[in-house]
Amino acid sequence: MEKNVILECLMSQLMKDLNYYLFGFRWIVFLISLLYYMGNFPYQYTVLIGLIILNLIYTILLFYPLNRQTSLFLIGAELLLDYILLYKTGVWNSPFLLYTLSTFLWLNIFWSGKKFFSLFIFYFSTLATLKLLIDFPSPEASEILMQKYMLQLFAFFGFVFLLNQFFRAFKKEYRRGMVVYRYIKTLAEKKDLQSSKIHTEGAISKLFAIGDIYVLSFTDSKEKDLLRNSYTKLIQAGKYTKGNHPNEIVVRNYAGEKERLFYFPVKSASGVIGAVVYPLRKGMKIKRYEYLYLYLIGKVLANKERELLLEEENAKSLKEDFRKKMAQDMHDGIAQQLFFLNAMLFKLKMNLPEERSGNVDQILQDIEKQVKGSHQEIRDYIKDLRDEGKKEHIFDAIDQLVKRLTADKGLTVRFHTSGQPLNEDPDTVLIIYRFVQESLNNTLKHAKATSIEISLEVTQVQWSIHILDNGIGFDEELTNTKKESLGLIGMSERINEAGGTMSVNSNLGTGTKITAILPRGRVKAHG
Repeated sequence: MEKNVILECLMSQLMKDLNYYLFGFRWIVFLISLLYYMGNFPYQYTVLIGLIILNLIYTILLFYPLNRQTSLFLIGAELLLDYILLYKTGVWNSPFLLYTLSTFLWLNIFWSGKKFFSLFIFYFSTLATLKLLIDFPSPEASEILMQKYMLQLFAFFGFVFLLNQFFRAFKKEYRRGMVVYRYIKTLAEKKDLQSSKIHTEGAISKLFAIGDIYVLSFTDSKEKDLLRNSYTKLIQAGKYTKGNHPNEIVVRNYAGEKERLFYFPVKSASGVIGAVVYPLRKGMKIKRYEYLYLYLIGKVLANKERELLLEEENAKSLKEDFRKKMAQDMHDGIAQQLFFLNAMLFKLKMNLPEERSGNVDQILQDIEKQVKGSHQEIRDYIKDLRDEGKKEHIFDAIDQLVKRLTADKGLTVRFHTSGQPLNEDPDTVLIIYRFVQESLNNTLKHAKATSIEISLEVTQVQWSIHILDNGIGFDEELTNTKKESLGLIGMSERINEAGGTMSVNSNLGTGTKITAILPRGRVKAHG
């Protein structure tokens, strides 16, 4: 939301600057036309004085915020005076023709399309016709001049149309340029590759108004998003990573169905390191000249990935060195001292007289036990310092998915997990991921909820997934016939094939609860 506000402010500033340039241009044209007019039409200054006064008023008002109605009223008054002045000075041969055209450019800020061009044609057509009817009564002369005027009219119409298209294209590309600028500026704030990819997906989605954008990294072994992982494996399996040019490709998705993707490689000095992909649907196509934006974003992202990789390697190296040093210090210090203490206790026991109290033996045994226990704890701690760390699992992937889908939605999200998923079957993981994704998408699109609760529980025998929202709910029997439910119907069939069950409980006004139960173990692949 904050980025959109900033972008709107920048666009507002651009339009304000264009207004300044336009009015500066109008004054230059007006002064040149004024000099010509005074030399050829002496003593006819009534309309001219009106125009001078209006331009002075416009210049003063330029420094104040004007609403749309006031601006259109001033433009209307200007066009009326221009109409009279053009009529008196020869229409197409008038020195004020370019000045009048600048007034239409001003109008084009508020009006565009059919409304603008209809007024433009009507304005000059009536002006030319009026001039012919009054000043050229001869039919022969009128016909010749009308043809000439119409030709000039269409030439001016074509010029204004092209100018209008140019400004529209300029405004569109300026917006895109600001999106890329904001993206590059804010990318520097991202501290990891995961958030950098999400940020890049958002920027590209905003650039081309495409919803499902996936930024893939072929070198990221810590990717948590299952869809990105899935597309990465599909593209690598199809050997598309060897392609250095944008292309449309066909892959088989997790359900065994063919899927058309747009593939744009992200390259660095070492070759293709990633890609931007999105599912191709009707009407979704990026023009070739727009590849420039993707190329620029790809280069920036590749530099960011290289920077993060270097930072990670440096941090990992420093951390590893610190842990090794700490482990070595503990081994050479505390561990050796405890070993020496244990040896001294043994020597003490050997040198004690045979005639001694039984309590002394018990105390010595207790001390020896404590020393050995402390020694073992130190050895375990040293071993832990040398371990590589813990592995991530599906809970992390679902957590990333939930954060990505619900970001900036104004929802209260509660995510609960229970159990330890170890060595889970990849097909089971993908079904769970897709189920949560499809359920969340339906909730976000239709439920009008303010709160969502997601619960994942894994036991030795099964998975239990519950998604509960406080939305408007629905009539289950009616909804089963609608297209919106097809995603969940497809997931229900997939879950049933895996030996699980899925249920949807909802009533109007009471929210919705979607539950899936999946057995643990290998899931039969689809298709």
